[in-house]
Amino acid sequence: MVPWKRRRGYATEALRQMLPVARDVGLKRLQLTCDEDNEPSRKIIVANGGVLDRRYVEESGNTKLSFWVNL
Repeated sequence: MVPWKRRRGYATEALRQMLPVARDVGLKRLQLTCDEDNEPSRKIIVANGGVLDRRYVEESGNTKLSFWVNL
């Protein structure tokens, strides 16, 4: 998200609108990931029903968070 459009709820709304589309194509749940230090992405995922599943470290050393969203 470009800096001047942040904190307006656009990304949260975009994910909210995508979830029914995923359900309509037959998915039961989605796995979403973000960097551990990316608080805005974490909040967007959690606001849309994301439940933290695990933390893991990529080969590059970057720590990621993995969430599941039940549809």
